[in-house]
Amino acid sequence: MSTRAIVERYFAAIRNRDCEALRHMFADDAVLSSGGATYFGNDAIADWYLNQAFAINPEPALGPFIVEGDRLAVEIDLHTSIGRLAVCDIFETKNDKIESLSIYGVPQLGD
Repeated sequence: MSTRAIVERYFAAIRNRDCEALRHMFADDAVLSSGGATYFGNDAIADWYLNQAFAINPEPALGPFIVEGDRLAVEIDLHTSIGRLAVCDIFETKNDKIESLSIYGVPQLGD
């Protein structure tokens, strides 16, 4: 499966609030970094989505994907229950799984 296809499935799971699908998309030893915290392993990552990320009701509006081999970057206009965030996600994939995801975000001013 291509990196693009993996990431498209990831965002479908985000929109559907599907923690189990996300658990299976991440490698067993995957790493997710967001907001200064790092989560190790697909179980810890799925728990983070369930208990933190989904708590703010994220609705991502995606920019174009920038793909280079097994890496993909995308800018996101993220609408949430706490306001809009300007976000950049950087994915690394291997063997049809997400190996790492770094999420960088800042509040959008003027909202």
